[in-house]
Amino acid sequence: MGLVQKGIFIYEDQLSEINEAALPAELKISERASNEAVLIRLLCGTLNIHYFCGEQEIWTEQKINYSIPGNIVNDIFKNKIIKEFFSFEHYRKIEKSSIDKYLNFNRRNHFIHEELLSELTNAIIWLKDSPIESFVHIYRTLEFISYSFPLIYASKLMDYRGSYEKLKKFMSGDSDGELKFLKTFLKELFKNNILFEYEFDILFMSDNLDLIQGELQRVIPNNYYIFEGDTMKIRFANVADLLITLKNRYFHMLVGKGTENFYDIRYDKRELFYAVNPIFINWLTMIYKEIVIYSVGIMI
Repeated sequence: MGLVQKGIFIYEDQLSEINEAALPAELKISERASNEAVLIRLLCGTLNIHYFCGEQEIWTEQKINYSIPGNIVNDIFKNKIIKEFFSFEHYRKIEKSSIDKYLNFNRRNHFIHEELLSELTNAIIWLKDSPIESFVHIYRTLEFISYSFPLIYASKLMDYRGSYEKLKKFMSGDSDGELKFLKTFLKELFKNNILFEYEFDILFMSDNLDLIQGELQRVIPNNYYIFEGDTMKIRFANVADLLITLKNRYFHMLVGKGTENFYDIRYDKRELFYAVNPIFINWLTMIYKEIVIYSVGIMI
């Protein structure tokens, strides 16, 4: 069974029936695995995570495939997990070679993937036991990709003029720069992609549903989401609005500006973040996956 340590975390293969021959060499878990290779395997739901907090060993099974809509749980390893992540029609020697070529070449972005791996590992580890802490790492991931991913995407365009024009479009923000920059980039990245219209279902399994729903509608009255019973429905294109607004309105308590914030003390706020965090990780992974698909595609 493969094992590798990255930072404070130890990652190991966790699904049975992994056929070493079925994996591209660069996606095998070993001491030479790149940060990005471990990140892909983690987000596909094929690794265990270990780390020590003082004398206590914390162990997490990561079987959820965040790279596809709906957070499907893996039971055994299947070749299609890798095939679908890279969006290949076939999974032959040539496709495996393309993955190896991409991951080898992309080792130059070591810092980016080192940071993403650390933040998303923390987000996954604390999903259940400390969902507000998990959300902090999710938001740190969002901030990190908001500027690094558009630069990576533009750098891979085939001509200088095209790169310059794309970057100029992404950066044409104003006072809403953070959100506008990201949304402009996502619109470009998912152009002609039906995933941009995908609708996530966020299930709130709480006895305090009325309080949670009421506060959400008070703080975020926009019409970019709806509730159907205990489920919030929100389009892929609007997840950024929800994530950034949650950060701004939960982690700030100033009332002098006249904005509505999360201050209802009648329910545990962890119930709110417990419900939304898996969808945020799913959404972030789908964005990262699209960058990878684009990058591998131009190397074939």
